[in-house]
Amino acid sequence: MKYSDVFKIYVDRLDDGKVEKIDEEVSSEFLEVCEKSLKFSEKVKVGGQVYLADDYLVLKFSFDLKAFLPCSICNEQVSIAISRGDMYNSEPLSEVSGGVFDYGPLLRELILLEVPQFIECAGSDGRCPCRKEIEKFLKKPAVSKDVEESYHPFADLRVND
Repeated sequence: MKYSDVFKIYVDRLDDGKVEKIDEEVSSEFLEVCEKSLKFSEKVKVGGQVYLADDYLVLKFSFDLKAFLPCSICNEQVSIAISRGDMYNSEPLSEVSGGVFDYGPLLRELILLEVPQFIECAGSDGRCPCRKEIEKFLKKPAVSKDVEESYHPFADLRVND
């Protein structure tokens, strides 16, 4: 199955106030991610609707899937749910060539933007159990100076009533 066919919206089907429903469960292969440290669940659930508003094609959609990433501390595989709902996108009809809009690249971008850069596996306290072992190598948090000693560049400005 060619994934670009799954994500196509035909504008001429939306005349006279018609709304097209989106209810798809597709393979995560369309994300085209070929990294050892990032994997996705087999299926991506996409739902929503598409309609015309004046000279715009409006997409309201949501997606659900799971991502698998290594823990930033111990490097064990961690599963995280990636879910977004009620996302809107509008495309000017003048930019929809041939009356067909492929929302696959948009969906791919939005999913990849939801993937966190860092993740920790959760122990009993919500943090990686191996954190204690590497704590001596981590940078200590800076001790904040007293508020009076810190520099406030706008402290002399007064608001005129």
